[in-house]
Amino acid sequence: MLALGRRPASRHDPAPSLWSYRLQRLLLTPGVKGLIRIGAPVLIVFSIAALILADQERRVALREQVDLAWSAVEQRPEFAVRGMEIQGVSPELDTQIRTILGLDFPVSSFHLDLDSLREKLESLGPVESVQLRIGGQGLLHVDITQRIPVAVWRGADGLRLVDQTGAITMVLPEREARADLPLVAGTGARTHIAEALSLIEAAAPIREQVLGLLRVGERRWDILLDRGRRIMLPVEQPLSILETIVVLNETRDILLRDVSLIDYRIPDRPTVRLNDVAVSELRRITAINPEAGQ
Repeated sequence: MLALGRRPASRHDPAPSLWSYRLQRLLLTPGVKGLIRIGAPVLIVFSIAALILADQERRVALREQVDLAWSAVEQRPEFAVRGMEIQGVSPELDTQIRTILGLDFPVSSFHLDLDSLREKLESLGPVESVQLRIGGQGLLHVDITQRIPVAVWRGADGLRLVDQTGAITMVLPEREARADLPLVAGTGARTHIAEALSLIEAAAPIREQVLGLLRVGERRWDILLDRGRRIMLPVEQPLSILETIVVLNETRDILLRDVSLIDYRIPDRPTVRLNDVAVSELRRITAINPEAGQ
Protein backbone atom coordinates (compact mmCIF):
# COMPACT_ATOMS: atom_id res chain seq x y z
CA MET A 1 0.00 0.00 0.00
CA LEU A 2 1.51 3.24 -1.09
CA ALA A 3 2.17 5.84 1.44
CA LEU A 4 0.01 8.86 1.18
CA GLY A 5 1.64 11.90 -0.34
CA ARG A 6 4.35 10.01 -2.41
CA ARG A 7 4.37 10.10 -6.25
CA PRO A 8 5.00 6.85 -8.07
CA ALA A 9 8.54 6.48 -9.64
CA SER A 10 8.52 7.18 -13.48
CA ARG A 11 9.66 4.46 -15.85
CA HIS A 12 12.58 5.07 -18.40
CA ASP A 13 11.21 5.37 -21.96
CA PRO A 14 13.47 3.22 -24.28
CA ALA A 15 12.21 4.93 -27.47
CA PRO A 16 14.72 7.43 -29.03
CA SER A 17 13.96 11.07 -29.19
CA LEU A 18 12.58 12.60 -32.36
CA TRP A 19 15.95 14.01 -33.47
CA SER A 20 17.75 10.79 -32.63
CA TYR A 21 15.20 8.86 -34.69
CA ARG A 22 15.65 11.17 -37.67
CA LEU A 23 19.45 10.86 -37.47
CA GLN A 24 19.26 7.08 -37.42
CA ARG A 25 16.94 7.04 -40.45
CA LEU A 26 19.29 9.40 -42.28
CA LEU A 27 22.29 7.16 -41.60
CA LEU A 28 20.38 4.17 -43.00
CA THR A 29 19.67 5.78 -46.40
CA PRO A 30 21.77 4.26 -49.31
CA GLY A 31 23.33 7.58 -50.28
CA VAL A 32 24.60 8.41 -46.80
CA LYS A 33 25.76 4.83 -46.22
CA GLY A 34 27.72 4.90 -49.48
CA LEU A 35 29.22 8.27 -48.60
CA ILE A 36 30.40 6.95 -45.26
CA ARG A 37 31.70 3.62 -46.60
CA ILE A 38 33.32 4.89 -49.83
CA GLY A 39 33.42 8.67 -49.86
CA ALA A 40 35.10 9.08 -46.50
CA PRO A 41 38.01 6.68 -47.25
CA VAL A 42 38.50 8.22 -50.68
CA LEU A 43 38.54 11.70 -49.16
CA ILE A 44 41.14 10.58 -46.62
CA VAL A 45 43.34 9.02 -49.32
CA PHE A 46 43.14 12.10 -51.51
CA SER A 47 43.92 14.33 -48.56
CA ILE A 48 47.03 12.30 -47.74
CA ALA A 49 48.09 12.30 -51.42
CA ALA A 50 47.57 16.07 -51.60
CA LEU A 51 49.74 16.57 -48.54
CA ILE A 52 52.49 14.38 -50.02
CA LEU A 53 52.36 15.98 -53.49
CA ALA A 54 52.30 19.47 -52.06
CA ASP A 55 56.07 19.19 -51.77
CA GLN A 56 57.92 19.95 -55.07
CA GLU A 57 60.73 17.49 -54.41
CA ARG A 58 58.31 14.66 -53.73
CA ARG A 59 56.44 15.41 -56.97
CA VAL A 60 59.65 15.35 -59.03
CA ALA A 61 60.80 12.12 -57.42
CA LEU A 62 57.41 10.48 -58.02
CA ARG A 63 57.38 11.60 -61.66
CA GLU A 64 60.85 10.16 -62.20
CA GLN A 65 59.79 6.83 -60.74
CA VAL A 66 56.72 6.71 -62.98
CA ASP A 67 58.82 7.59 -66.07
CA LEU A 68 61.35 4.90 -65.23
CA ALA A 69 58.63 2.30 -64.78
CA TRP A 70 56.91 3.27 -68.06
CA SER A 71 60.22 3.31 -69.93
CA ALA A 72 60.98 -0.19 -68.65
CA VAL A 73 57.64 -1.37 -70.06
CA GLU A 74 58.19 0.35 -73.44
CA GLN A 75 61.63 -1.17 -73.89
CA ARG A 76 60.49 -4.73 -73.37
CA PRO A 77 61.37 -6.95 -76.39
CA GLU A 78 57.77 -8.02 -77.00
CA PHE A 79 56.82 -4.40 -77.74
CA ALA A 80 59.71 -3.73 -80.16
CA VAL A 81 58.99 -3.18 -83.89
CA ARG A 82 62.09 -4.28 -85.82
CA GLY A 83 61.16 -3.58 -89.42
CA MET A 84 58.50 -2.69 -92.00
CA GLU A 85 56.90 -4.74 -94.76
CA ILE A 86 55.14 -2.88 -97.58
CA GLN A 87 52.77 -4.71 -99.92
CA GLY A 88 50.89 -3.72 -103.07
CA VAL A 89 53.25 -1.03 -104.40
CA SER A 90 55.83 -0.55 -107.10
CA PRO A 91 59.55 -0.40 -106.17
CA GLU A 92 59.55 3.38 -106.75
CA LEU A 93 56.61 3.92 -104.40
CA ASP A 94 58.15 1.55 -101.85
CA THR A 95 61.24 3.75 -101.69
CA GLN A 96 59.11 6.90 -101.46
CA ILE A 97 57.06 5.50 -98.58
CA ARG A 98 60.13 4.50 -96.56
CA THR A 99 61.63 7.95 -97.09
CA ILE A 100 58.47 9.82 -96.05
CA LEU A 101 57.85 7.74 -92.92
CA GLY A 102 61.51 7.98 -91.89
CA LEU A 103 61.23 5.28 -89.21
CA ASP A 104 64.43 4.25 -87.43
CA PHE A 105 64.07 0.62 -86.39
CA PRO A 106 63.93 -0.91 -83.86
CA VAL A 107 61.29 1.30 -82.29
CA SER A 108 58.79 0.69 -79.50
CA SER A 109 55.22 0.11 -80.63
CA PHE A 110 54.17 2.69 -78.01
CA HIS A 111 56.03 5.32 -80.05
CA LEU A 112 54.23 4.55 -83.32
CA ASP A 113 51.23 6.74 -84.06
CA LEU A 114 49.49 4.61 -86.68
CA ASP A 115 46.83 7.23 -87.41
CA SER A 116 49.49 9.85 -88.13
CA LEU A 117 51.44 7.43 -90.34
CA ARG A 118 48.25 6.56 -92.24
CA GLU A 119 47.51 10.24 -92.89
CA LYS A 120 51.01 10.75 -94.29
CA LEU A 121 50.64 7.84 -96.69
CA GLU A 122 47.13 8.75 -97.82
CA SER A 123 48.43 12.21 -98.76
CA LEU A 124 50.57 10.60 -101.48
CA GLY A 125 49.06 10.82 -104.93
CA PRO A 126 49.61 7.18 -105.96
CA VAL A 127 48.02 5.85 -102.74
CA GLU A 128 44.29 5.15 -102.75
CA SER A 129 43.96 3.50 -99.32
CA VAL A 130 46.22 2.30 -96.50
CA GLN A 131 45.99 -0.36 -93.80
CA LEU A 132 48.57 -0.45 -90.99
CA ARG A 133 49.06 -3.15 -88.39
CA ILE A 134 51.82 -4.47 -86.15
CA GLY A 135 52.34 -8.19 -86.68
CA GLY A 136 53.48 -10.88 -84.31
CA GLN A 137 56.97 -11.00 -85.85
CA GLY A 138 57.75 -7.47 -84.75
CA LEU A 139 57.01 -6.06 -88.21
CA LEU A 140 54.94 -3.05 -89.21
CA HIS A 141 52.75 -4.29 -92.06
CA VAL A 142 51.76 -1.61 -94.57
CA ASP A 143 49.09 -2.74 -97.06
CA ILE A 144 48.67 -0.22 -99.89
CA THR A 145 46.01 -0.02 -102.56
CA GLN A 146 47.76 1.88 -105.33
CA ARG A 147 45.91 4.08 -107.80
CA ILE A 148 46.05 2.85 -111.39
CA PRO A 149 46.68 5.64 -113.93
CA VAL A 150 44.30 5.52 -116.89
CA ALA A 151 45.01 8.83 -118.64
CA VAL A 152 47.46 11.69 -119.00
CA TRP A 153 46.00 15.04 -117.97
CA ARG A 154 47.57 18.21 -119.32
CA GLY A 155 47.07 21.03 -116.85
CA ALA A 156 48.35 24.58 -116.64
CA ASP A 157 51.55 23.44 -114.93
CA GLY A 158 52.37 20.33 -116.93
CA LEU A 159 51.45 16.69 -117.36
CA ARG A 160 49.96 14.48 -114.66
CA LEU A 161 48.85 10.87 -114.53
CA VAL A 162 45.26 10.47 -113.28
CA ASP A 163 43.18 7.49 -112.27
CA GLN A 164 39.57 6.62 -113.05
CA THR A 165 38.28 9.19 -110.56
CA GLY A 166 40.53 11.98 -111.84
CA ALA A 167 42.86 11.83 -108.83
CA ILE A 168 46.47 12.71 -109.66
CA THR A 169 48.85 9.80 -109.16
CA MET A 170 52.15 11.38 -110.19
CA VAL A 171 53.87 14.05 -112.25
CA LEU A 172 54.81 12.99 -115.78
CA PRO A 173 58.03 14.49 -117.14
CA GLU A 174 57.11 14.01 -120.80
CA ARG A 175 54.24 12.68 -122.90
CA GLU A 176 56.35 9.90 -124.41
CA ALA A 177 56.84 8.38 -120.97
CA ARG A 178 53.23 7.11 -121.07
CA ALA A 179 52.34 7.19 -124.73
CA ASP A 180 50.11 4.16 -124.10
CA LEU A 181 47.60 6.29 -122.18
CA PRO A 182 45.15 8.77 -123.75
CA LEU A 183 45.70 12.50 -123.34
CA VAL A 184 42.98 14.76 -121.94
CA ALA A 185 43.08 18.53 -121.44
CA GLY A 186 40.84 21.51 -120.83
CA THR A 187 38.99 22.95 -117.85
CA GLY A 188 36.96 20.28 -116.08
CA ALA A 189 38.58 17.39 -117.91
CA ARG A 190 39.77 15.75 -114.67
CA THR A 191 36.23 15.49 -113.32
CA HIS A 192 34.99 13.72 -116.45
CA ILE A 193 37.69 11.07 -116.93
CA ALA A 194 35.17 8.22 -117.10
CA GLU A 195 33.33 9.92 -119.98
CA ALA A 196 36.63 10.63 -121.74
CA LEU A 197 37.63 6.97 -121.49
CA SER A 198 34.31 5.86 -122.99
CA LEU A 199 34.92 8.19 -125.94
CA ILE A 200 38.45 6.86 -126.37
CA GLU A 201 37.08 3.33 -126.40
CA ALA A 202 34.47 4.24 -129.02
CA ALA A 203 37.21 5.81 -131.13
CA ALA A 204 39.24 2.59 -131.15
CA PRO A 205 38.90 2.11 -134.98
CA ILE A 206 40.55 5.52 -135.53
CA ARG A 207 42.82 5.34 -132.46
CA GLU A 208 45.99 5.86 -134.49
CA GLN A 209 44.71 9.24 -135.64
CA VAL A 210 43.56 10.46 -132.20
CA LEU A 211 45.98 12.73 -130.32
CA GLY A 212 43.75 13.46 -127.34
CA LEU A 213 40.53 14.91 -125.98
CA LEU A 214 39.92 18.56 -125.13
CA ARG A 215 37.21 19.64 -122.69
CA VAL A 216 35.59 22.82 -124.03
CA GLY A 217 33.70 25.25 -121.81
CA GLU A 218 33.38 22.56 -119.14
CA ARG A 219 30.44 21.25 -121.18
CA ARG A 220 31.56 19.12 -124.10
CA TRP A 221 34.50 17.39 -125.81
CA ASP A 222 36.57 17.95 -128.91
CA ILE A 223 38.57 15.04 -130.31
CA LEU A 224 41.94 16.22 -131.58
CA LEU A 225 43.29 14.30 -134.54
CA ASP A 226 46.63 14.36 -136.27
CA ARG A 227 47.41 16.88 -139.02
CA GLY A 228 45.48 19.56 -137.08
CA ARG A 229 42.07 17.97 -137.59
CA ARG A 230 39.29 18.11 -135.02
CA ILE A 231 35.92 16.48 -134.28
CA MET A 232 33.58 18.74 -132.29
CA LEU A 233 31.08 16.69 -130.26
CA PRO A 234 27.76 17.94 -128.83
CA VAL A 235 26.94 18.40 -125.16
CA GLU A 236 24.27 15.72 -125.19
CA GLN A 237 24.98 12.12 -126.19
CA PRO A 238 28.54 12.65 -127.46
CA LEU A 239 29.21 8.91 -127.40
CA SER A 240 26.46 8.03 -129.90
CA ILE A 241 27.55 10.85 -132.22
CA LEU A 242 31.15 9.64 -132.15
CA GLU A 243 30.01 6.12 -132.93
CA THR A 244 28.12 7.54 -135.95
CA ILE A 245 31.24 9.33 -137.15
CA VAL A 246 33.29 6.14 -136.80
CA VAL A 247 30.73 4.23 -138.88
CA LEU A 248 30.77 6.97 -141.55
CA ASN A 249 34.53 6.77 -141.69
CA GLU A 250 34.41 3.01 -142.10
CA THR A 251 31.89 3.26 -144.96
CA ARG A 252 32.95 6.50 -146.67
CA ASP A 253 36.51 7.18 -145.43
CA ILE A 254 35.64 10.73 -144.44
CA LEU A 255 38.78 11.05 -142.34
CA LEU A 256 40.96 10.09 -145.31
CA ARG A 257 39.69 13.09 -147.22
CA ASP A 258 40.99 16.65 -146.96
CA VAL A 259 38.82 17.40 -143.94
CA SER A 260 40.06 19.71 -141.19
CA LEU A 261 36.92 19.88 -139.04
CA ILE A 262 33.83 17.79 -138.41
CA ASP A 263 31.36 19.87 -136.41
CA TYR A 264 28.58 17.91 -134.72
CA ARG A 265 27.78 20.45 -132.00
CA ILE A 266 24.30 20.65 -133.52
CA PRO A 267 23.59 16.99 -134.38
CA ASP A 268 20.75 17.86 -136.76
CA ARG A 269 23.03 20.16 -138.78
CA PRO A 270 26.53 18.65 -138.92
CA THR A 271 29.11 20.55 -140.96
CA VAL A 272 32.42 19.62 -142.48
CA ARG A 273 35.28 22.04 -143.14
CA LEU A 274 37.98 21.34 -145.71
CA ASN A 275 41.58 22.24 -145.14
CA ASP A 276 43.25 25.10 -146.99
CA VAL A 277 44.72 22.92 -149.72
CA ALA A 278 41.37 21.34 -150.51
CA VAL A 279 39.64 24.75 -150.50
CA SER A 280 42.23 26.17 -152.93
CA GLU A 281 41.86 23.17 -155.19
CA LEU A 282 38.07 23.46 -155.11
CA ARG A 283 38.28 27.15 -156.02
CA ARG A 284 40.66 26.37 -158.87
CA ILE A 285 38.35 23.69 -160.24
CA THR A 286 35.35 25.99 -159.83
CA ALA A 287 37.12 28.79 -161.71
CA ILE A 288 37.86 26.41 -164.60
CA ASN A 289 34.46 24.77 -164.59
CA PRO A 290 31.80 26.79 -162.69
CA GLU A 291 29.36 23.93 -162.85
CA ALA A 292 31.73 21.77 -160.73
CA GLY A 293 31.21 23.97 -157.71
CA GLN A 294 27.47 23.71 -157.77
